[in-house]
Amino acid sequence: MRAARVRIVGIGALTTLVLAACSGTYLATQSDAGTTSIDASLPGDAGLDASPLIVADAGLDADAAPNSICARPNLFCDDFDDPVAAVGARWSTLRQGAGPFDLDDKVFSSPGRSLRLQLVSAKGNRESAVGKDIDLPSGNFQVSFDLRIDPAATGTFGEIAPLILTLRPPPADVTVQQFAISTYPGSTKFEAYRRYVDGGRSAPDISMPFTLRAFQRITLAVKSSDGKVVGTISVDGSAPVSQTFVSSPPTKITLDLGAPYTFDAEIATSLRFDNVLVEAL
Repeated sequence: MRAARVRIVGIGALTTLVLAACSGTYLATQSDAGTTSIDASLPGDAGLDASPLIVADAGLDADAAPNSICARPNLFCDDFDDPVAAVGARWSTLRQGAGPFDLDDKVFSSPGRSLRLQLVSAKGNRESAVGKDIDLPSGNFQVSFDLRIDPAATGTFGEIAPLILTLRPPPADVTVQQFAISTYPGSTKFEAYRRYVDGGRSAPDISMPFTLRAFQRITLAVKSSDGKVVGTISVDGSAPVSQTFVSSPPTKITLDLGAPYTFDAEIATSLRFDNVLVEAL
């Protein structure tokens, strides 16, 4: 996304920018009709090292696993290890327009499963995501999760956004207010996206560290004070980077994980998520 704020008047101009930009992030919330069927052995998994990064977890239902991350006080948690829970069972929504989700018992951050998205190669704006609506006791909270991205091949894969966090309510002149992670060939960005009532939008971004083909712990802390909402992100304890909205504290959020936005993702890609935790600060 471009850091400069853009004002657009008229549907035609808006359409032109969406098609021309390298990142039309968050403008497209509709998936392509249907879900493309692909073989369970995704090319992106070829030669994948199945030995996981082990974190203490009994691999049972979170309610019965004292060592699970979900045993901590939380607003929402899913370690994907409940042996009877279906894909998306604890989430509010499940969309699979860019490829199907399943539960992977071979590659995970902690035993015994992770959530896997098999992103299908295709052009255009598409989405596959699990989404969770969460009420907040205050404007201070933290989202953390383990993320691994495995493209089938090197080279351009457009943009893949594995996280979109929508903050509600937005200011009076804003219709959508979101923090997001967007991965491009050679870079990963932490973005603060706004769409305005008049049709304009802004999306300043800042580079953040991220390594493909390895699980990493993403931590996004959101704190509100003095008329500002500050999102601070770190990866495996790396130096944090921050984005700021001038806004009142959010009272609700929607957490979308998977690929809630893709743009010209023309290389089949596996995305895996584990140990998702939302907690009050």
